[in-house]
Amino acid sequence: MQIDVFQVSRAGRVVSERLVKRFKARSKAVTWNGRSARGDGLYFARYRMRTRNGKGTEVRRLTLLRRNGRFSRRPDFYRRATCDLLPSYKLERAAFGGRTRTPLRIAFRVAGTARAQVTVLRGKKVVKRFKARTLEPRRTHRLKLASRKLRKGDYRVRITVGRGKGRVVSTLVSRRI
Repeated sequence: MQIDVFQVSRAGRVVSERLVKRFKARSKAVTWNGRSARGDGLYFARYRMRTRNGKGTEVRRLTLLRRNGRFSRRPDFYRRATCDLLPSYKLERAAFGGRTRTPLRIAFRVAGTARAQVTVLRGKKVVKRFKARTLEPRRTHRLKLASRKLRKGDYRVRITVGRGKGRVVSTLVSRRI
């Protein structure tokens, strides 16, 4: 297993993914004091591991918030790959906005022709509801929401994908800083 830790925000700014620590070829638990992290902000850890049959690689991500030198777990901004109607779904980063006004970017794929509805919420309030539309498979669909007039805080992006009686609902979170 390999673990990479990236920083995505610092001091009210969204930064491009900065690698702050790498653990190579690990098979046991990892302990890290966090000293190589560059201040408070949002981070994520990416885990790469072999599948059970040993033929492939699985990738997972864990979102972290560092405040006053301590890390805590945050909701996911990246859904792991699946074999259902929504095989790929992610937000570009765990943070958006900041001084650079980075927009909230959403990307997803559908497994077959399906109808998708994307809703962005802050708390219980609907901030943006993208028009529901029928999508084609084997293509990455991208959406963007400008951060300019949005207040600071957590934004949940909920996608509902349906075809016939089958339906998948998934929610990811990004923080407006």
